[in-house]
Amino acid sequence: MHDLFLILFRVSCAILIFGLFVPKYAIFWMQIKSRQRVAAVYGPAVLVLLILALVTTPKQQATTEAALTNAPLDISAAASSNPAQEQQFIDTIAKYAASYRKATSVVERTKIWRDREDAIAKLKIMGEQISGWSGHIKQIGLNPEGLAVVVLSIDNGITIRTNKDGFSDAQDHTLISQDSDLYSSILKLTPGAQVRFTGTMLKNSDTSEANGMIKPTYIVKFEKIEAQE
Repeated sequence: MHDLFLILFRVSCAILIFGLFVPKYAIFWMQIKSRQRVAAVYGPAVLVLLILALVTTPKQQATTEAALTNAPLDISAAASSNPAQEQQFIDTIAKYAASYRKATSVVERTKIWRDREDAIAKLKIMGEQISGWSGHIKQIGLNPEGLAVVVLSIDNGITIRTNKDGFSDAQDHTLISQDSDLYSSILKLTPGAQVRFTGTMLKNSDTSEANGMIKPTYIVKFEKIEAQE
């Protein structure tokens, strides 16, 4: 419900702003079309939808401090089935996560974050295809728009996923249409299933530096997801 309320909130804000400039289109059904009427109609709606979006916001899995103190950190080699490219990515995340947890100041942590981003850039996977990576299904389902959302987990708490809704996916096009072959291939997959996947690594989507360093999330446009035997 959070995603639906968030979309409605954004739409209402857009109509409110537009209506303040061109009232006759925003409240076309009213006889008196004025900025005051636009504000009276859409102002409360924006406020109510904002409250509903906040109330239904999923609880964060961990606060910043919890992420730094409680997040599991396994920097041992992953299963030999991981492609070399994936293992380099996992090892890079683990290396800088360990340094980040030991850092004693904001300045030092920010430097480590920038160093990690540089190290990932050198792997040359951002904006490029990743092929045959291994992980397991963390979440799979449909969003309010009827498009499939897939969330995978690979080693060391790294999340690989599609976007959540059409608004955030407007440029990335990661959500999976029910008419696609990819959708047909994931029909029987359930949380916990081991999979291999291929796609394009688009971007990091973390809004919190701490969680992003310890348990980062990356947006991928999947091309293939199949059960791992």
